[in-house]
Amino acid sequence: MQQGFKEMLRKAGFRATPGKVALLELLQDEVKPLTVVEIQKKLRQKQDTVTLYRSLEALTEKNLLARSELGHGHAHYELSVGKKHHHHLVCTSCERVEDFSDPSLETALIKAAKNAKAFKSINSHSLELFGLCARCS
Repeated sequence: MQQGFKEMLRKAGFRATPGKVALLELLQDEVKPLTVVEIQKKLRQKQDTVTLYRSLEALTEKNLLARSELGHGHAHYELSVGKKHHHHLVCTSCERVEDFSDPSLETALIKAAKNAKAFKSINSHSLELFGLCARCS
């Protein structure tokens, strides 16, 4: 998939640097969004923190990555291209994260955007639900 990521980066206006390709490859294999610290620990090709933050933000702006706030006081990132749109359930005890999607929820969100008086369009949205997982309750 490395060649696919290189092409994807170029089409989005980026140079296909080894660091960006490694970042996308890492996030492709993850089952939950990762923090910057987790990403740094798992990256085989080490990047300094400033470069990593810049890459994450730039890739998020181009919708290659999705940024989530999961109630931990810091951002989490996951690959968004090639993945079905989803939201997150977050356990407030053990911090387990589970993806979920619901077509009726998406319909309700579209309806809410159409009914908004002060907004012409909605570019993106995210929804995180917080509670206890089965193991913690």
